[in-house]
Amino acid sequence: MIDFTKEEQFLIDGLFAGVKFNDGIAFIFEDQPERESIGTYDRTSDGGIYLVSGRTRINETDGIFHRFYVYDNWGKAFGGRKWVLKMDDGEVKDMTGHWYASSPKNWQEFETITYGFRSSLTSCYVFGGAYVKKGLTAKLMERINNREVSYLSEYYHGEKLLRYDLDRSKHFYKVFDLEKKEKTLKRNLKRLSKILIENNIFFRHGKLKHQ
Repeated sequence: MIDFTKEEQFLIDGLFAGVKFNDGIAFIFEDQPERESIGTYDRTSDGGIYLVSGRTRINETDGIFHRFYVYDNWGKAFGGRKWVLKMDDGEVKDMTGHWYASSPKNWQEFETITYGFRSSLTSCYVFGGAYVKKGLTAKLMERINNREVSYLSEYYHGEKLLRYDLDRSKHFYKVFDLEKKEKTLKRNLKRLSKILIENNIFFRHGKLKHQ
């Protein structure tokens, strides 16, 4: 039996749906609290920086999702995208230029996952990928196989579901707003009616009359 951390279990419980993705599956999760990503250098047994074929490797994780990078000396990785990564020793690293995606040194402990969160997928239906603890995707599939959450057999059905859910939410908000206005109107009419009765004022032929 695999022991999952509190954060990992929270992610598992927050599974919204699974959707066909190429020959595999992508997981859609409910939005999660933001977790800070921290980077660490691969270290040798004596604490030095572990090199992969002479290249430095960095592990980035927020406690659930893991990404691994190696430094090369050519090209623009990730299409030239720039981001800053805080390292566990306090260093702030500019991850630009030659940092390329890699695989973990202890790869037997990890598996890949394709995933996204509801709010980001609703605005842009593009999934991301990362490594997670081995066994986590099996736990997610267990929820799908037990029909606790939906599985969508067509890729774009996921987008339709998210779109429908957003539109339905907007509709409900409009209904709730109208119901609130209706309650306010009824309350005001009841208050006005009481004032009119107390002052012997009534309507006759569409006009106010004092009795």
